[in-house]
Amino acid sequence: MMWMKVCIFLLSSATLSYGDCGGTVTGAEGTISSPGYPVSYPSHMDCTWTLPSRGGRLTLTFTDFKLERPIGMFSSRCNFDYLEVHEGDALVGRWCGENSPGTLTFGSRTARVRMVSDSSISRRGFSLQWSLSGVAPPCGGVMDGPYGEITSPSYPLDYPSSQDCTWTIAAQGGQIIARFQVFVLETGPSCQYDYLEIIADGEAPST
Repeated sequence: MMWMKVCIFLLSSATLSYGDCGGTVTGAEGTISSPGYPVSYPSHMDCTWTLPSRGGRLTLTFTDFKLERPIGMFSSRCNFDYLEVHEGDALVGRWCGENSPGTLTFGSRTARVRMVSDSSISRRGFSLQWSLSGVAPPCGGVMDGPYGEITSPSYPLDYPSSQDCTWTIAAQGGQIIARFQVFVLETGPSCQYDYLEIIADGEAPST
């Protein structure tokens, strides 16, 4: 029997920060802030950040919140600058002024944070911390069928930190052919940070 081990060591640790106008966040934790924060955000802005829950528990904690204040008859509707949060297609709420959303928790549905500004008054904006828990991505295993697919944990999202995964591919004679369709890991001298190692029958495979 021929066998091959695919070992992936993902040892880096990073907190991701998103200060641009929207995007999809990856990883297990990070920060999101309005463009230019803590300086005043731009006018005519419409930014949406998407936070996939990946089946886990997603928590958003707003650590700073200062948007244009609503006035007069519009005070309850946030018709000037505002921030909205959606869970799936459902609107969770709309906030403006200094009325912070506080801490929000989501289950298995994707959350979206949208901020809109008008043409006049701008203020400092917002900053939030997000974290994802309860997600157990596959890390290693045994494959003994005629074909299959292996991906790093959480792919195509960023893989988690401090991973040490080993997949064993066993075959009853013949060849094992591994084709890498996508390969993007952290770079470093001599692969000292994140790396992938392949061992075939105890030796490095031919390429």
